[in-house]
Amino acid sequence: MPIRRSTGELAALTGLRGVAAWWVVLYHFHYAPNPGWGLRQIADNGYLAVDLFFALSGFLMLRSYRGLFETRCFWEAFRTFMLRRLARVYPLYLLASALFIALCAAGLGGGEPLTPLAVALNLTMTQHWFTRINYDPPCWSISAEFAAYLLFPLLLLWVRRSGWTLAWTALACLGIICTLAISPEAPTEWHLGPLLLSKGSPVHALLRCLTDFMLGMIGLRASEQAWTRRALQSRLFTTAVPVAFVLLLALPDQGVAITALMPVLLVTLTAEPSAAARLLASRPARFLGDISYAVYLFHWLLGLAPLHGAARALAYLALIAGAWLLHRWVERPARFWIRRLEWPRRAVPAEAIP
Repeated sequence: MPIRRSTGELAALTGLRGVAAWWVVLYHFHYAPNPGWGLRQIADNGYLAVDLFFALSGFLMLRSYRGLFETRCFWEAFRTFMLRRLARVYPLYLLASALFIALCAAGLGGGEPLTPLAVALNLTMTQHWFTRINYDPPCWSISAEFAAYLLFPLLLLWVRRSGWTLAWTALACLGIICTLAISPEAPTEWHLGPLLLSKGSPVHALLRCLTDFMLGMIGLRASEQAWTRRALQSRLFTTAVPVAFVLLLALPDQGVAITALMPVLLVTLTAEPSAAARLLASRPARFLGDISYAVYLFHWLLGLAPLHGAARALAYLALIAGAWLLHRWVERPARFWIRRLEWPRRAVPAEAIP
């Protein structure tokens, strides 16, 4: 049986979310001055944590909301789905965006042009559909994922299919990833990686998000097949997949292979507890997962001033403390009050929220 929290959430995936958030922090503020191996290369591959977020989101959206669309009329289900997603992502997003817009206005931001249109797009989570201006740079992925939420009902209709249709869809997704990796806008610098398209065309970034999101959904559907369940009963398999994932991270130029393995990793972590699942389901990992969204949205503040040694360690502790306060006093209360707007109000099980 999967390791679960009392809320019904898959605990290992909560811990994975926390690891991914700090992987992004490590990538942004600790990448090495030249190519390397091992831990240094894992840091260099940190941009792939965003792909992991996208795949994890697709996996959990299908798990949490498939029943909603199957038991209610479409528009009621879609309205409820979007309200719950906005309750989850928008309050902290709005706070972070407003803060970084204010910093930019004060001359302390990243130098992005401060225009009414760009501000409006950033405040409505639509900036990366049309432009590359992100006042809080990590927010490009939230904008891209917002598009995935709007398209979720269509994606859900497609992944309801099974058999060869699902297999061909997975191959098509991998083909898109390979195409993006060799596109003219794919970075060629060693420390960026071929799938780091957040600075390229918005179309490329949206494709990257939707493809990863779909792979996560396909991963959950595949886990429901009899042959997958038999594989997940093997302790060797559930141990080998996380090990293979980490080994690939320690190698350069493996972005496509790592992304392809992500849905398999997600399925593995929800199976019979492996060592990796138990580690990610531990209390410290779950704590990092709970505050991961705040860490992700606000960690760019660490780059506003040069930090070294003890100052950097203190800044990281401050980020953890601040993220916990934001999670406890902003994120959770705002989610509760927005969810009260649901109509008709019905008792619903707690959802697994990426």
